[in-house]
Amino acid sequence: MYKIELSSRNKITKFIENITTLKFEQKENDVSNIISFIRPISINNFKKYINGGDPLKNFEFNTNFGASWVVGKSLNFTNFSIIYNTDFRNSVSNYSLNGLLYFITDSLINKPINNLSINTTTTFNRINSKNKYAFTFGYNRGENFINYQSSIIKTNFNFTYILFASNIHLNKFYYISSNVKFFNSNIKFPVQSLKSNSDNIYSIIIECKQRFKVAKNANFIIQTDFYNNDIGNASQAKLFFVDVEFNLGVPKKHLFFYLKAENLLNKKMYYSSSVSASVQSVNQIPLIATNIMLTAKYEL
Repeated sequence: MYKIELSSRNKITKFIENITTLKFEQKENDVSNIISFIRPISINNFKKYINGGDPLKNFEFNTNFGASWVVGKSLNFTNFSIIYNTDFRNSVSNYSLNGLLYFITDSLINKPINNLSINTTTTFNRINSKNKYAFTFGYNRGENFINYQSSIIKTNFNFTYILFASNIHLNKFYYISSNVKFFNSNIKFPVQSLKSNSDNIYSIIIECKQRFKVAKNANFIIQTDFYNNDIGNASQAKLFFVDVEFNLGVPKKHLFFYLKAENLLNKKMYYSSSVSASVQSVNQIPLIATNIMLTAKYEL
């Protein structure tokens, strides 16, 4: 077992700094791990594990750039990173259906797969108002193995995500926090018979929380969330949630009251879809119906 790591830190300009790391490691797989076993993962699902004893190797290149600057009354930060990874510690998945029993077989394989990750985040901080905005873009490109017709094939996948977040205060009487998240997953199958499978997922999540200060120690809060999850360009989930809360405090009397109503639109089911190189699934997740909670608290 050995590990080699080289790290370099450089100040490119007054406001830009770079950190670069090279890392290689190898370690033996313990002999006791050369085993095979099957365990149940649900009532009718079983998973089989096989581990080998070959040396496990991993190579990683990581470089990160950080910059900061001031524009007017805004203090801003930008981070840009690139990570390249070659990993020999991989598994091959084989999915087979036999009557009512669903078997998932995993086995260790000592072959390399490559992964590339790019991420950049920029944050804007308003010094005088405490307002904050952040924008993130990320891209991942990778590979994995699947067992197909008694042979091992390599698939490529792309994963892209865009995130936007903001926190805004207005005159201490109004506050709004929002998050917008967009995800796209794409798989490229090398075998023609697999290309008919759904290989795209587009997902978007929009979250918004608003707080109104209606009195010195009283607040009204409304939380809205929108979810959309598509598999194979067919919508499997479009949900809109609304939660409201009212809190009131009487500090001199040490009393605090909270009234909260959740899932006002009474959504009853959520469909979560996923896709990978070897399996696609849609899960039905039951939701708690509209409910109201009242809490009273006394603090000494």
